[in-house]
Amino acid sequence: MKKTALVLTILLASQLSHAHSFTNGTYKGNGLWNSKTKNGGYQVSTVIDNNTVKTHYTLPDGNARDWNFDMQPGKSTFFDVVTQGVKVGTGYCLEKASVCHYELTVGPMKLEETLVQQGTKFYRYGSKDEGQGPIMWQESTDKE
Repeated sequence: MKKTALVLTILLASQLSHAHSFTNGTYKGNGLWNSKTKNGGYQVSTVIDNNTVKTHYTLPDGNARDWNFDMQPGKSTFFDVVTQGVKVGTGYCLEKASVCHYELTVGPMKLEETLVQQGTKFYRYGSKDEGQGPIMWQESTDKE
């Protein structure tokens, strides 16, 4: 029994040291957002390059926004969310699936997001609150 427990512990420890990574490339598609009073759609393009995620949003009124961050590996499957050289949050990736989740707080804004890759599709789900109430979004993109 002790040998079985030791073998299982060694196997689990070796699996935890290998966080799953996303496939590098450019993913384009659309997103939807909802608040308690409004909703809308937008176009989104995400470039994944190793541990860097660069996203460009094009809003219906023509305005554009960018959100870029690095997933700096930590212990096990955990990572730090770093933007412009500053750690702003933390996250983790599942061991055997292309799923990562992170949370951050910048000033009054609290944000959480889950990233999922399934084949050539890349999905993002999340929410944020900047003090005026929660906003949630969902994005579906395809690899070019």
